[in-house]
Amino acid sequence: MFHYISGQEIPGTEVQAPWTSYYAKLANAPIAIANYGGVWLEMAMHNRCLTTIRPTRSELQVTHLTYPGMDLQALVDSREPTPAEIQRQSRPPSRAGSIIQSDIEHDDTMPEQSSTVKGKAPWGTGDDPFSIADLHTTTDQPKWGCLEGNPPEKFNGERNDTNDFLMWFCQFMSLNRDVAIARDPIKKATYFLSFMKGNKTKGWTRMQSEWLQDVKEHPEILPHTQNTWQVVKYNFKQAFVNYAVKEKAQDELHKLKMKEGNIDQYITNFQLLAMDANINLNEPTVLQLFYFGLPPQLAKRCIFIDLPNDFESWAKAAQKNQCAWILSQMIRRKIGSNPPSPRQNNQAQGKAFPWNRGKRGQVNPQCAPPFDPNAMDVDTAQKANTEAEKQKH
Repeated sequence: MFHYISGQEIPGTEVQAPWTSYYAKLANAPIAIANYGGVWLEMAMHNRCLTTIRPTRSELQVTHLTYPGMDLQALVDSREPTPAEIQRQSRPPSRAGSIIQSDIEHDDTMPEQSSTVKGKAPWGTGDDPFSIADLHTTTDQPKWGCLEGNPPEKFNGERNDTNDFLMWFCQFMSLNRDVAIARDPIKKATYFLSFMKGNKTKGWTRMQSEWLQDVKEHPEILPHTQNTWQVVKYNFKQAFVNYAVKEKAQDELHKLKMKEGNIDQYITNFQLLAMDANINLNEPTVLQLFYFGLPPQLAKRCIFIDLPNDFESWAKAAQKNQCAWILSQMIRRKIGSNPPSPRQNNQAQGKAFPWNRGKRGQVNPQCAPPFDPNAMDVDTAQKANTEAEKQKH
């Protein structure tokens, strides 16, 4: 007896689990089962709903733990009619064309594929912690049931992908945090193991699956400060994390430089490497690495103008001063493409202002002073040399 997630391959068979439930095998055929009141019952799909059809047969080798006062043998001997029989008894007479089809006996032992069935599955309590309480959503959902978003790709054991895969899985679970599979630690851990594939993960996945079975039977083996999902997550990182990532990230952090004036990319790369190196961004030594990775003039402007004291203030100061430098360069290039003439430069040093001049450096007539007829014409003045000229003037 094993617990499988909807869409998970059932070992030893050629089918996938049509819904999330426990499954037992009968002649290599999976039989869906659930526990109510300590009694294991076989499940099947009837009229688009999951229903119980009978107590499990002895061939399934399932142990019942009935509640005190419950007579299991009386339940088996009562021979309660199955839902299919009840439906046939209450069904109105059918037309001649459908008599043969309606009298066909449906095989209750094999579950139907939920992907071809529409409607709602019933609410239920089931056994704790695994139950069918999360099957109240539409059963015509694809492989991922009622989960939203895109699940991560399968993990094949590549150590360089360990942190990324774990991040994507946690994001996917956060998106579906209200779903039962994300709230229950054992379900979450089991679902996590369904993403393992390939020979590199086969042995580890088998060990974790066996450990989960032991936890379900003996919950006391769990550490007091951790739940099932936290233990499986820790074991996954211990088994597949690349231990050279930390040292490699620290080495790249010392070599990181801002390139081509792209301050945003530099900040992003610095944060990612610091995360891989598992270091605090606000440590003084880390801030020094950020400082030395900037162009010297930009780093000096950040210190003398903004005086940053943590990584966030350093990042904002670098972005602000880099934008200011880009703007000043743009203005300088624009002015440099239309330089003023030498005559304009000389006249600009005089009393007339450049913005009052007309074309070609001439003074704008509208801005010139009015003509004074009594003013002395200095351009026509001549020196008196003879006595007659002196008497004349």
